[in-house]
Amino acid sequence: MFLHTIDDLGHVVNAGRESRQAAVAQAEAIIETRADAFMQWLQARETVPVIRDLQERAQRIRAVELLRAERALQQGHDPAAVMAALAAALSAKFLHGPMAMLNGTAEQRRAISPLVPHLLPDTPPDGPLPPAGDA
Repeated sequence: MFLHTIDDLGHVVNAGRESRQAAVAQAEAIIETRADAFMQWLQARETVPVIRDLQERAQRIRAVELLRAERALQQGHDPAAVMAALAAALSAKFLHGPMAMLNGTAEQRRAISPLVPHLLPDTPPDGPLPPAGDA
């Protein structure tokens, strides 16, 4: 059997309180970190409908132009000319929106100009293509 004084019990209580306060501070730090991460994830989710819309628009353009190219091939047009027309039509349609803004109001130009370097890659995904005739 142990005999404790009131002072001894006071020290034990204080040590327990300090330990709990330290644990509360750690828990609050963890909660704050996780809450920040959740808010960032939630904000990123806000762009999902915009991304889907952009992808759907691109797919509709692709489908229309591919159908046009298939019809031209069925009519006996030169495959190289059909491919060139397909590439030109896709490029023109994908660039139409940004080009319209660049030719638009000063406000539109200011809005789009910083984005232009990010709209298209500098080279094809597989790197530069060899010159024609080297294939």
